[in-house]
Amino acid sequence: MAGRFWREAASLMVVGRAASADSKIPKEGFEVLFLKRNEKSSFMPNSYVFPGGVSEPSDFSEEWFDVFKKCGYEPSSLLKEFRTNAPPPMMYSNKTYPIIPEIGFRIGAIREAFEECGLLITHHFPFKTLDKVELGKWQKNVHQDASQFVVMFQELGGCPGIWDLHEWISWLTPTHLSRRFDTAFFITFMEKIPNIFPDDKEVVDVKVVSPFRNYEAVAQWSHQPATTSDL
Repeated sequence: MAGRFWREAASLMVVGRAASADSKIPKEGFEVLFLKRNEKSSFMPNSYVFPGGVSEPSDFSEEWFDVFKKCGYEPSSLLKEFRTNAPPPMMYSNKTYPIIPEIGFRIGAIREAFEECGLLITHHFPFKTLDKVELGKWQKNVHQDASQFVVMFQELGGCPGIWDLHEWISWLTPTHLSRRFDTAFFITFMEKIPNIFPDDKEVVDVKVVSPFRNYEAVAQWSHQPATTSDL
């Protein structure tokens, strides 16, 4: 859009119950997933960040309607469930995609998490897990072409678990950085963060930590706020 100096993106904070969840200190009962960006990345190299990246047109494709319909969700019911009367973030405005931004940005965040670290958040998925070879194949396909994400669900079944993502905040990169992104941040909670398979291209390391017990370590990893990792 003319006059806009940033790209739109989606990022996902993944929170799981910690192994020490029986701790008498409730705030220590959870852990957060961080991914380390490649040192050659053009945006925040060597930083530990949340999964995420630039939104793609395929995240808002009308092909998703058929994917959700096969799982029992009609477009009208999705619109009613995810569109509220509350004032939307500016980045949700003036969108002409078939899929509303409340859903499209969620799909983008789920796609990026899968692409970068193999974390697949789904509903009605016919497999408890994908074997490592099959997962790696689709992870590579999606990395090379974002539109392969909808193809994966068309072939395997199920749909993205958009209901598991809760809107957290939208964040615009500060002006002192040369590359700017308007990012929709979501948060998801799970009983346990599963095995993570970084792509070893954009992501070179993974950490799952309690932000309270490891505050100093987190601050040392990244001297800037954790933000999207595939920008």
